[in-house]
Amino acid sequence: MGDCKNSRLADNVAHRYGMPCGISSGGREQSVRRSSGPAKTRDACHTTSTVFCPNCKRAMTPLFVSFVCDFCDGLATDSSYHCGFVVWRKRPTPAEEYVFRTRQDAETWRAARALSTCEVVEVRSVHPFRWRTSTGSVPDLEMADALISIWPDHRFPAVPNNAFLVGSAA
Repeated sequence: MGDCKNSRLADNVAHRYGMPCGISSGGREQSVRRSSGPAKTRDACHTTSTVFCPNCKRAMTPLFVSFVCDFCDGLATDSSYHCGFVVWRKRPTPAEEYVFRTRQDAETWRAARALSTCEVVEVRSVHPFRWRTSTGSVPDLEMADALISIWPDHRFPAVPNNAFLVGSAA
């Protein structure tokens, strides 16, 4: 790959199969770029078009002529998730639910709403929740400022107000 002899081949394969063109040898941080003619130097193979995962819409890692989504394929670490808790009523997903900052707040709300048969489940999101203090029928609980769409697993669009169930609750 050092002199980009395979540039035209990669462009042809990419065009035929609807994939991004070019070959990246720069690793995970680099994105694939299209070459518009015969390569003169190694850097001539690289441009900046990014391909996104069809499931979660995150940038994908380039492979030879295919891509992998680190997030959907379980390669990403979960250290950057933001956590909350829901009273899981086992609705079809994605379900709109209240998310609470602590398990205790979720259990308090569950008891006040007479939902003792429902379990309190941890949820995680790639975007931080915006917390507020409740003022309704059960005051002084820390909860998200909007209903959150709860998904069964981590493969969902990475937009605010989306989270996924942790464990086997789905």
